[in-house]
Order: sequence, then C-alpha cells, then structure tokens
Amino acid sequence: MKTFFLKVRKATGWSLIALSVLLMILGFLVVIPSFGDIFGITRNFAVAGGLYAVSIPPWYLGLLLLGPEIIAKTKELYNVTKRKIWRQK
Repeated sequence: MKTFFLKVRKATGWSLIALSVLLMILGFLVVIPSFGDIFGITRNFAVAGGLYAVSIPPWYLGLLLLGPEIIAKTKELYNVTKRKIWRQK
C-alpha cells in the first residue's frame, strides 16, 4: 500500500510541476505579439500576468510532493561534487 501512495505522490508531483511549467511558457509566449494575435488576445500583459499567477500554486504543490526526492538528489549531487573537488591524490 505504501508503494502505491509513493507512486501516486510522485506522479502527481511531476504532473503539477509540468502543468506549472506549461503555464509559465504559455504566459511568456502570450507577450509575443504574433502569438497573442493568433488567439485574439488584446491585453497581452494582463493575460501573461494571470497565467504566471496561476502557475505558482501548482509549482509549490509539486515541490511539496516531491520534497524527499529533491533532497535526496541534492545530497547525492553535493557528495559527488565534494568528492571531485576535495579528492585525495
């Protein structure tokens, strides 16, 4: 049962982060005039700001769900870097 919740937690966390990144990219693209004209958006910066504001909660919720994995990966990268820099000759 624990592995099922772990898989669901990871899948949900990555899905939320992917949604957030997609919204951030879309918010950036709306500012480009030709992209805004395609969708008939007249207030580009207001829509871009709204998309960015909507992308913030999924980002932090995804990070919250993936916290243990992010901490473990950070520790692993730190140890590899530490061994490369301060390895004994």
